Amino acid sequence: MPTFTQEQYTYQVQAPAPTQLFTPVATALMALLILGSALAYWIGMSFLDLFAIIPPCIDAGWVWQFLTYAFIDMCILTLLFNLSIFLFIGSVLERQYKAKTMAIFCGAMALICGLLAFLVMILFQQIPFICSGSGIAYGLVGAFGYCFRKQRVWMFLWTIEADKAAWLIAGFGIVISIFAPINLIFVAAAPMGWLYMKLFQGGGIRRNKSSAFKPEGSSEKVRKTGFVDID
Repeated sequence: MPTFTQEQYTYQVQAPAPTQLFTPVATALMALLILGSALAYWIGMSFLDLFAIIPPCIDAGWVWQFLTYAFIDMCILTLLFNLSIFLFIGSVLERQYKAKTMAIFCGAMALICGLLAFLVMILFQQIPFICSGSGIAYGLVGAFGYCFRKQRVWMFLWTIEADKAAWLIAGFGIVISIFAPINLIFVAAAPMGWLYMKLFQGGGIRRNKSSAFKPEGSSEKVRKTGFVDID
């Protein structure tokens, strides 16, 4: 079992400062999601016609909908869940990786889920439109589980290994999708995020050498077995 000095242990489990928590990409994701959701609520269907996924509009060349749908949430509970994931899990990943590569990752998750949603809407034509930031959120959950697998992470009042926490969140998403099966499109982003990071961790996604979780003078072993605070 690894041992920690009091100084190292405190560093590992302390909540990050606001300047670390509100990282550029995570903050931008939250701002865009809040703005898009607010405008959709105030303007209504004319806004959704432009930015939600609607197959006839995409057929007409409105391909930006494959990305813009991810910045609109019509359910307040879903909005709060996605904002929490962006803030706590997204910022943790961004402190480990460069902002540019995390922006590419989030864009890839949005695009893949958007394509899946488009195909489902073609098959089941009763669905008028699709919009949600959950694809990016679950993608971040899967990526977090892979990047911090076997590390103990603080989740509110208890600790759990990051990969188990990721699958626990994804499992919860599957359960609540019983009432809205279309949400499975977004929950599927969790294994896609895991696979993406596994494939591109040494390529498109590279370790940021100045990790917020590696204290000065600490060994690689300490970083791998330490705690990560995400609440």
